[in-house]
Amino acid sequence: MSLIIRPAWEVAELHLWNDLPVAAIDGGVMVELGDLYGGEARKLVLTLAVPSMGALGLAKVADLELRYVELPSGTEHTIEVPVHVNVVPGDQAVGRIPDATVRSELSYQQAQDAKRKASDALRDGDAASAARFYGEAGDVLSAAMSAPPQAMAEEISDESALLRDLARRAIVDDASRVAKFTDADRARKWRQRGR
Repeated sequence: MSLIIRPAWEVAELHLWNDLPVAAIDGGVMVELGDLYGGEARKLVLTLAVPSMGALGLAKVADLELRYVELPSGTEHTIEVPVHVNVVPGDQAVGRIPDATVRSELSYQQAQDAKRKASDALRDGDAASAARFYGEAGDVLSAAMSAPPQAMAEEISDESALLRDLARRAIVDDASRVAKFTDADRARKWRQRGR
């Protein structure tokens, strides 16, 4: 299964937070999602940098194209979905409440990215930067604890505690051991995420 993301010309930046293979294609990127089984759900988090828009109403910011091959028949399927934002005046936008599931998942994925950066810093011999990456990610997850969906609350709390522990261990423990643990933990959570 793959997902093609074609941002509208106004979009200045696209960032995929999940640790998935991405290839540049004409007009966008293709994300390799791998195998998916019937009834399985996956979460994919991406951010788009959308500039200020003068006109109110719906504005298309991207097109998504999901492609997959159904087995055992070998039938190819394509699902196309436009992504729109509703541009409203500033006073109306202030009162909107972000979706708790999306915000919690974004925080979780940002923590996984911080763990990758911390592991790289440990390999480079920079324990102070690694501790900072771990600590900041733990803080982000702690902030997400204010309103996570019930199904994600325990997972986010556990991940926040782990990051705080890793921040301490980055300074006092063997850097190689902490980096290896971090990489193994990220890989395990990536494989299990959304399944």
